[in-house]
Amino acid sequence: LEGLAASWAAQRRTQEQLDALSEKIDFMDFYTGRGGAEQLSRLDNEFHELIYKACDSRMLSHILASLHQNTRMARTSSLTIPSRPVDSLKEHKAIFAAIKAADPDAAKVAMENHVKNAHSATM
Repeated sequence: LEGLAASWAAQRRTQEQLDALSEKIDFMDFYTGRGGAEQLSRLDNEFHELIYKACDSRMLSHILASLHQNTRMARTSSLTIPSRPVDSLKEHKAIFAAIKAADPDAAKVAMENHVKNAHSATM
């Protein structure tokens, strides 16, 4: 479902939403490598929530927000793994680049890879 949201966000996002996503990436870049797991977790959540809004589907956004609540602890846990913050940042940048380029297929693939990698890191 997150891949679908990213795909739709690439097609439906506004410039304001792109600017907000870019700002989150800048902050993630700042905190990565500085041991800011709490800040990175918060920014990660905000990044995904912005994508849910940008997909412009209230139903999909609602479903993902609900699921996201249930996976918050796992996301936070994954960011304490030494290599995961750097990998996560690269993945977020790939998602953002695809959304900015209005490339729904690349956005979907980038998001699906990110979710898979985050899940694998905690297993």
